[in-house]
Amino acid sequence: MTLAAPIIRDGAWFDRLYDGWDEIARTALADGVTGLVLRRAATGQTVCWYLGSDGAVLSTHAAFLEGDVRTVLWRAAESWAVPLVKGSLSGTPDAVPPSSDLPPPLLAEIAGAWAAQNLDAIAIYPASWATTGGMMSGQTGLAIEDTRIAALLESRVSSEALIVASPFTGAPLRAQIVLDCDELAVHRFHDPEHDAAFYLTWHTRATMERPSFFCPKAHLIVSDQPDPALLPGRILAWYAAHPDHARQIAEAVPFKAHDYGLGRASALTDLKDEEPAVAAPLEHGGSESAAWALLRTTDGTGSALPAEQSPEDPRPGFLKRLFGGRRAKD
Repeated sequence: MTLAAPIIRDGAWFDRLYDGWDEIARTALADGVTGLVLRRAATGQTVCWYLGSDGAVLSTHAAFLEGDVRTVLWRAAESWAVPLVKGSLSGTPDAVPPSSDLPPPLLAEIAGAWAAQNLDAIAIYPASWATTGGMMSGQTGLAIEDTRIAALLESRVSSEALIVASPFTGAPLRAQIVLDCDELAVHRFHDPEHDAAFYLTWHTRATMERPSFFCPKAHLIVSDQPDPALLPGRILAWYAAHPDHARQIAEAVPFKAHDYGLGRASALTDLKDEEPAVAAPLEHGGSESAAWALLRTTDGTGSALPAEQSPEDPRPGFLKRLFGGRRAKD
């Protein structure tokens, strides 16, 4: 396929891609930086490249950008990323939150790489650590009793809104919204006493397994699922692509005892002996991006155009090191 405009790779000009690949977007990202999105028609796989003002390929993933180029791109992303982290991701969304109209693969990749670099105080623990009877948090984060996290990890999804006990106060809370982030169903809860959002997430094809728990203000992820370090960036990208989330969250129906039964509602403060509660259905939001999978299918070396077989990521632990969180061993 012919490129819309030639690019420079390893000092050579290219104006065509390998068979089966198409250019689907070319977008200005910041001063002197352009994002190029390529897609393989047979599989739907997308990759994002970053070009300089002269058309030269600077990187094959946002996470591998360096120096002034990364600084310029991060500065541009901060216009929507920082307010969303402070509001939508962590607590109460702004009435009119910022958004981004970047193509979904670029938005997901930039949001994820930005979060990996800037939300580096988050600690990541396996679910087995939520059983010691102590407190859990990341660096400088709000502390949470691990037994309350363990109870949340016993929750299971249903066709109705999930009701769980707040990890901070034990008060019953109803899920405000479910974010459809590719193959993840992300249930958002909010504790008004601490203005703290927290999330329970399931892979859509494994809803009977333990969820992941993520609380931005606790700087904490507890999960046995693959790639837990990707959660903040994926949620951030979803918020940036769906500014209507602020209305949906503001209009979310709060927990009411008569929805659950007074006796059962009071028992939510101790979920060890209770089944997860459900109430009326709630609104879902859609997502188109699958770009985060590219961290496992691009090598970041700038060594080749897309070929028949995508190279494997030679550094499986890269994401955890990049994210800066601590992943303790069982």
